[in-house]
Amino acid sequence: MREWLYKKDEKGGPRRFLSHRELAAWDALKVGRFAGPPLGLCVVATIFDPQELGRLAFLSLGLMLLAFCVAVVAVMYLYVALSGGVMGPEERLRYRERLRESRRGRW
Repeated sequence: MREWLYKKDEKGGPRRFLSHRELAAWDALKVGRFAGPPLGLCVVATIFDPQELGRLAFLSLGLMLLAFCVAVVAVMYLYVALSGGVMGPEERLRYRERLRESRRGRW
């Protein structure tokens, strides 16, 4: 799945996610897309750097970057979840029923 599809309510209003799990995964992928290469560079430099000082610097930098990414994911998750970005059970049921009806006969 290359692109995450946003869900909308009946009015076509705010973008909504089906569940909290889907929202958390979307947040982690968004942050990981930008933070993944620097974290990977820190891991590679830590493994292959023969000098102890450089290894310690990259390891501490990588851990700080990882902690920052976790904090950003948590803030994004809380912002979207508290602003009503996750569907409730009834709304999710109606959304899936409409989706099922729209796909009926295409298979």
